[in-house]
Amino acid sequence: MLFKFLLNIKNDIFFLSLLLTFFISFFFSIFLTVKIKNFLKKKSLKFFVKKYYFSKIEHKSSTPSMGGIAIIFSSLISVILFLEWNFISLNILFTFCAFALIGFLDDIFKIYKHSSGGVKVKTKLLMQIFVSFIICYLYFYCSNTKKVSVNSLYFFIPLYSYKMDLGSAFYKIFFILFIIGYANSTNLTDGIDELLSRLSIVTLISFLLILYILLYKIEYFHLESSSVRNLIIFTLAILASIIGFLWFNSNPAEIFMGDTGSLSIGGYIAIISLYMKCEILAILLGLIFFIESLSVILQVLYFKISKGKRIFLMSPLHHHFQKKKFSDSKIVTRFTIISCIISVSILILLAKKI
Repeated sequence: MLFKFLLNIKNDIFFLSLLLTFFISFFFSIFLTVKIKNFLKKKSLKFFVKKYYFSKIEHKSSTPSMGGIAIIFSSLISVILFLEWNFISLNILFTFCAFALIGFLDDIFKIYKHSSGGVKVKTKLLMQIFVSFIICYLYFYCSNTKKVSVNSLYFFIPLYSYKMDLGSAFYKIFFILFIIGYANSTNLTDGIDELLSRLSIVTLISFLLILYILLYKIEYFHLESSSVRNLIIFTLAILASIIGFLWFNSNPAEIFMGDTGSLSIGGYIAIISLYMKCEILAILLGLIFFIESLSVILQVLYFKISKGKRIFLMSPLHHHFQKKKFSDSKIVTRFTIISCIISVSILILLAKKI
């Protein structure tokens, strides 16, 4: 009886912390976005449009960027207040902040150079590889849960309860590529007003539902219950921060999140997917991100092989549709609908499996 009473109190405190996490992150995000927007406008620090971009988005050159700073700090406020700290939560925090810092440096270089080209691609990639190696080391060798280290060598496909042992070396290579790939995919998706914000909201809500549905099925995650609760709080904080930012990022955008926001969001989704052992689910939930990234890869490869020919009018894919005279709002809405359909389908299949 006493145990049940104490358990109910613990659950009530947890749900209260979730409620506070959401509202604190949301309102701080709005507050910080306004402050950052006004500061950037005052200092004439703005978004730079590439020369080959079409006239449709040239007016955006007067729009301030680096709004991702608001997402980062408003998320961190709730995280610092409500997280139960352990090695897993620290590694997730490090991933989130490290990719935000890489994005911030890129945004700063764009402003300093007065162009759309920030840090050199090779330099940025080397920074991402270096950070991913540190994350990989922390993941495998500094975990406070033996289960994580043991089961991290497996590659799970949860919908079919199938696991494929990649072996330590191959999984670590996959681990690093997965984080870098996801971070850059979200980065490439951030090219139209509110596109990445909306898609990220759908993806993060899906992760929240999966975490909540399986909160008491800890064997699925191979994590301790405290770590699962941490994932819920951290994800909710970022979700609320993006919703607050979307208030000003909706079409026509008053501010862009820049690489600071887009890289950190991708890095975060990647690392929690690896801890949850749902890498395949993460790719499916973020399928639009990877399609955008794939369109760039295919465009570059085909351009080189065919000596100047292109598959798309312009890449990433959303720019192809812009060239096709689709309105930005129609592109964003349709991409969001596709993402919702994928997410709902996955959640239904997952619920059926449970």
